[in-house]
Amino acid sequence: MDLQFGQATDTLQGNPANEPRPQIYRNIFQAYGTYVAPLGSGLTLDVGKWGSSIGIEGNYTKDQMNYSRALWFDFLPFYHMGVPASYKLNDQLTLNYWLVNGTNQVEATNGFKDELFGFTATPRKTITWNVNYYLGQEHPDRLPVLTSGPLPVQPGLAFTAIRPAPDGRLHIFDVRELASYAEAHIGIGKRLRNPARVENFVGRTQALKETIATFDYKFAEGFLMRYEEWRQDFSNQPSFLTDREGVLSKEQQTATVGVIWWVGRKEGVW
Repeated sequence: MDLQFGQATDTLQGNPANEPRPQIYRNIFQAYGTYVAPLGSGLTLDVGKWGSSIGIEGNYTKDQMNYSRALWFDFLPFYHMGVPASYKLNDQLTLNYWLVNGTNQVEATNGFKDELFGFTATPRKTITWNVNYYLGQEHPDRLPVLTSGPLPVQPGLAFTAIRPAPDGRLHIFDVRELASYAEAHIGIGKRLRNPARVENFVGRTQALKETIATFDYKFAEGFLMRYEEWRQDFSNQPSFLTDREGVLSKEQQTATVGVIWWVGRKEGVW
């Protein structure tokens, strides 16, 4: 079990738009158990809530190459509730399958179960390919109401059906090569690291681009400074705040200095 508190918790964990009772689960970042079934080389089953592994970025800055997140991070799932399964065929190939309630949903809001089909290939020790296809339905087919009958019901447990129910589907193709994943890494010594990222996001009504360069300096184990992270965002529609109220700009430049400190012996992505 991993607990989470702070401003990012309200942003990433439990949104009333897709959670009937978000306050109950909001501070539980992850809570799951693992069972390895004695089938062949071992079928690994996790049951519970976990941070989504779709996309290259995760929730915690210390495990990322840059201080700020990519545009794609906000359009991908933050967490799931359900059962992920993995089966290791050999040292080079692992099959993955998920059955979950939905995207950013602990409690299901529709009768459609989301699924992920994928595999992890490791042709060499220095190269890892992740290939995933996620099929889901984001729209609920019911709405919460105060009561559904003569007996009192706890808030968030009474619903009324939406008719006709929306049936739009969510399709995510996630292909990643973890040795480079479309970022440029420049290492200078053991303490200094300079990663960069270029991104292009095209939607139906808006196109976004961003470029970013980050300079890292590692003071000691568990103590990292990311200084002068320079980021420039572009949009074909006025989207960014300016120094004039009500006036938006099509581009924005920011510079950030961040200090990251963590304690404990747990290393790597959670």
